Order: sequence, then C-alpha cells, then structure tokens
Amino acid sequence: MSELKYICFKGKEELLDVSEKIEVYPLGQLVFSILDIDWAACLHTAVAVRDRLNTMKCDESRTIFEGFDNPSEAAYCVVAEYYHSLVCSFKADHPCFYHLFSAQNIIKTLSMYEAAFDTAQKNIERIDYVRKTGNQFMAADFTVRLFESYPAEPDWLEGYSDIIDQQIIEVTFQFMDHLVESLSLLNCFQTRLLQIVEFGLDAQGQYAELKPEQRLHLMQAVQFEPYVKCLSLYEKLGVRRRQLNYDAPELSPDAPITKETIVALKAIELTSAKFYCSSDVCALAFLEFEHLCMANCCVRRCGHCGRYFLSFSQNTCYCDRIADVERGRSCKDIAAMAKYLNKVRRDEAKALYRKYANTYQMRCSRASACYPRAAYEDWKDEAKMHLDAYQRGEIDLQQLDERIRIPEKR
Repeated sequence: MSELKYICFKGKEELLDVSEKIEVYPLGQLVFSILDIDWAACLHTAVAVRDRLNTMKCDESRTIFEGFDNPSEAAYCVVAEYYHSLVCSFKADHPCFYHLFSAQNIIKTLSMYEAAFDTAQKNIERIDYVRKTGNQFMAADFTVRLFESYPAEPDWLEGYSDIIDQQIIEVTFQFMDHLVESLSLLNCFQTRLLQIVEFGLDAQGQYAELKPEQRLHLMQAVQFEPYVKCLSLYEKLGVRRRQLNYDAPELSPDAPITKETIVALKAIELTSAKFYCSSDVCALAFLEFEHLCMANCCVRRCGHCGRYFLSFSQNTCYCDRIADVERGRSCKDIAAMAKYLNKVRRDEAKALYRKYANTYQMRCSRASACYPRAAYEDWKDEAKMHLDAYQRGEIDLQQLDERIRIPEKR
C-alpha cells in the first residue's frame, strides 16, 4: 500500500495528485495550512481521546453490531467520531492539507498489519500464525474503512460479522497512537516553520530588504537553527514524473500492445509534470517553503485575521480567507466594507461639522458684535478635537452632534 503523496509547483499554483486525480490550489496553501491550524489544541484533544479509551471496558462477547448500537461504549465508534470531526474541519478550511493528511494515519496503520501478514505468509507452515495475522489484517481493514466512512454505517458491514470486538479495539488503539504521533510532529514542525517563514518570506520581517532567495542563502550560511532542524526532511522526499492525461487508454501490465492501442495513443497529446513525493506532509511543506523562497514570493500578515498569505502586490493587505462564514465574506471583503463604512462615517461627521461651521461663520459676518470671530475660532479648535475623537471611534455621531453644536442664535 503506497504512502506517497505527490505535489507539483507551477507558477502561482500547486498541483496535488489525489487518488490519480490532479487537483489545483493556489501556491503556498500547504505552508499556510500548517501555520494556521492550532496543532497544540488538536494534539490535546487527541491525547484526551486516547486516554478515554484506556478507561473503557472491553466486552469480549460484544459483537460489532452491538457496538454500533451503543457507540459511546465502543472504542472504535468514539475514535471514528473524533477522527471524522478532525478531518472534516481540515476539509472545510484547508482542503489542500486535508488531501495530504486524511489518509496518512489510515495508511500507516493498515500498512503495519499488512506487513505483518506478508511476513507471516513466508512461514506458511505455521498455519495458526498465518490465520491470526490474517484475521488482524482483516480487522485493521474493517476498522480504517469504518473511520473513512463514519458516521454512515457501511453497507459492507455484514461481511465482517465474524470479527470480534477486541480485534477492532486493538487496531483502534494503534491508530490513535499513530494519530497522536503525527499531531505531535506537526505541532513541533509548526514552530520551526513559523520561524523560517518569518526569516525568509515575511515582507515586513527583519531581513525584508533582501529578496527571499537571498534570505534563504543567508539562513543556510549562518546555519539558522530552526532551518537546520528541518533539513533531515529532505531525506523523505523523492521525485517522480506523473502523467497529467486521463484520456489515455488504460493498460494492464500483462496486456498485449495491439494496433488499437497504438492508434489510441497517437490520437492524444500526452503531458506530464515533475512531482515531488513523500509520505510525510512536513517534508512537502518544507519543500514548498524553499520553493517560495527561490521564486522570490513574499508573504504578509493579513490586516484583518493576522495570518500569513501570499502577496503578489505591496498594496495587498488582506487575504481571501473566509472570515464571516454566515455571509461568506472574506477578510478582503470585510476590510473593503469597513473602509466604505468608515468613509461614510467620516463624510457624515464632516458634513455635520461643515453645517455648523458655515452657520457660525455667517453669523460672525452678519453680526460680529454678537458673534466675535475669536469665539468662532475657539469653537473650531474644540470641534476639531471632538471630530478626531469620533474618527477614533471614541464617540458616536449623536455625541459628536451634542459636543460641536454651536451657540443658540441671539
């Protein structure tokens, strides 16, 4: 079972090979996802779920169907529900990261049991051992498929009726161990990633006068510790050339090369791209960071949400993340609306001030004895002070009106 994930960088986009289907995302999404997610909170919850499993009683006589009828008492249902909520949050807010992470722990768990079964088959004379590891592998297959399909009750459940509850619980514990390990690694990596992004990519960072590629060189030259600690991730990376065509004829390894095959291939224009692959999401994110540096991409903190985003213009201060879910408005939308409303407020305040100032000035011109020019100038100074307070949001329009209102007509 392959654990490799594939990613390719092209211009301002990155391509993910997800289950033999290419998905396209804006460049930098993997780095930003790892920076944005609260891994400490994720890890804390995962550890709490694992600790809860240790307190749950295992009824060896209970069947799978009885476990589904009482999900709060079945360890695998508890974990399935938690895992479902975790990956759904990733899918909603960080789809690029979701596709690279969602199957990672499932594959890792299943591969462990698959490897044990493959080893057992080499000792075929030990029938009981082969049967035992085969049953464990089948239990692992059931359990991880349950995690993938939850909360729906799978239609293939009937085929696993002979698996005892205890076997599924054993796999569940192994899966949670793998998940806690993954979240712990991501939590540690997030800290290092933030430090190297601040050093190498931040448009307002300490070394902003240098281009990102120059900052990357500086980081390497001075052996910046967070960067050095990430270098071992390169050992987990590989390179593959992947086809981007889906209209190419499907051929099995043993299929003969026929004239029809030749004709079908001649009729299409094949394209491919160089993909980087790894079983470690952190390795792919570190690779993406260096790609951003060498492409001289700069990142900024959004003026609304405070998170990093890729800025292709010095004038861009807000990101496109959805900040108002109910209205579907992004940080950029909210900032534009706030700017508009601030302009409306300023215009209202200025109109009110001009109305009073014009009236006062006219009275001074027509009846200077009753309305001395010096009193008018004093009023203007005080009114402007209150106008500034309004612009800072310290008072509302009604309070401003009350404070700058001119004297009654004499």
